[in-house]
Amino acid sequence: PKRKYQLQQKLITEWNNSQKILILTGTLDKNPQLEKLLEQLAKNHSAVILTEINSNLHHEKFFPHIDRYLPSFNEEDYDTFSPDLLITIGQNVVSKRIKEFLRNKKIAKHWHIDPYWQPDTYFSLTEKINTSPELFFSQLISKISLEPNDYHNIWNMKKEKLELKHQEYAQSIKIG
Repeated sequence: PKRKYQLQQKLITEWNNSQKILILTGTLDKNPQLEKLLEQLAKNHSAVILTEINSNLHHEKFFPHIDRYLPSFNEEDYDTFSPDLLITIGQNVVSKRIKEFLRNKKIAKHWHIDPYWQPDTYFSLTEKINTSPELFFSQLISKISLEPNDYHNIWNMKKEKLELKHQEYAQSIKIG
């Protein structure tokens, strides 16, 4: 991977001007450094971080069950939950539902961060960032405003409601 990466001022401005920031992680090798960086964004409620099993990223503030959240979306939810800045990292995302969700809403800004591979999976790619995600986020986090935003809270309420439903269902099918 390229070691010399210089974060553009334009990206700092785009981040700071975005109200709804969604970071979607596809297939990744275990990466404790990246996990720690994304943790900072999640703990501050600055961004929503959707992960898949094969992302190998874990934190209580991440949203790991993408397909559990999306089926209950109605048209209004699509507007509420769709990001104005989408940041994708890693290789292919498996979830068909998230692909459909992100393709259905025209996303104003989409950055993909990868040293080699720059697909336009959601037909909205605006920035191809050719570096490693950990290098990118280590520079970004030191320069952006880490303000909490409501977008994280909206996702979190959805997550809590659905986790509760899931637990109730799991309890109901246990044979005593």
